[in-house]
Amino acid sequence: MAVLGGHAAPALVAAVTGRPEHELDADFGELTTRDLARPGPDGRWRSSNRCCGP
Repeated sequence: MAVLGGHAAPALVAAVTGRPEHELDADFGELTTRDLARPGPDGRWRSSNRCCGP
């Protein structure tokens, strides 16, 4: 998501990755679990700025 400007709509991530949006749900869930991304109130996902480090 950092490459997409730090926040991205699921449709944009799907277009960039070539995967359907419904297949990204588990991936977004994993990013949330690892505190690497968070869903925003507008439906877009935001990087949590914890991409590098322990």
